[in-house]
Amino acid sequence: MSKKALIVDDSMSIRFYIKDSLASLGFEFLEAESGEECFALLEKKPHIDLALLDWNLEDANGLDILIKLKEIPEYQDITSIFVTADSDQAAKIHVILSMNDSKNHYIAKPFAKEAILALVKEVMGL
Repeated sequence: MSKKALIVDDSMSIRFYIKDSLASLGFEFLEAESGEECFALLEKKPHIDLALLDWNLEDANGLDILIKLKEIPEYQDITSIFVTADSDQAAKIHVILSMNDSKNHYIAKPFAKEAILALVKEVMGL
């Protein structure tokens, strides 16, 4: 079974960039541009191995989405990567994640394709 990644970002260009960056790893992708769209997608309970979550969305933030994801039994052990363009937010995310489990990570925008590829390989054990 191939790995599936959920990408939640309000920027179509960022979603495309992430998909393009990770294509060599053989991931299949599910995409949402809002928290609402994400949860509509998850109602079908698709298999997901990795969630890449924008920290700032119009209707939610990545942490809200992750908390709701982890309330769903199928996603309790999901690995997540928060994506943020705000350096102050990146520091906050680092503190929040260090208090939680080791399956949560972050990367700051802008990032090189090689950087997100290396991070995903590391966190997914690829």
